[in-house]
Amino acid sequence: MSFIKWSFNAYAQNQFKGMTFSCPDAEGKGCLTTGEEILALYSMDEYEVWQCGLALLGITTIFSILGYIILRMNSRKYMKMVGPSSASSGASAVPFSSSSAALNGEGEVV
Repeated sequence: MSFIKWSFNAYAQNQFKGMTFSCPDAEGKGCLTTGEEILALYSMDEYEVWQCGLALLGITTIFSILGYIILRMNSRKYMKMVGPSSASSGASAVPFSSSSAALNGEGEVV
């Protein structure tokens, strides 16, 4: 499940399919003259571009679902509400409120 493999494979196919190259060697030995030969040399002709795109979509979907599940499982312990602190601490804590409240100079909710 390599995101880089599938994206590079699709990119290489997009760039090299249908291309022709000239060979400076008169006999043509050791030269690759078409983009399809280059893709075959590096085994990038096994899958079509749409198959690579489908694989990338699958990888993205799987990791998004896994990330959502992990965040869902861990978010409860990190999102605990803080209640008013004890009087011994000396600071007056205001519990979390979703409404917009203002504090006066004495720390009381107005």
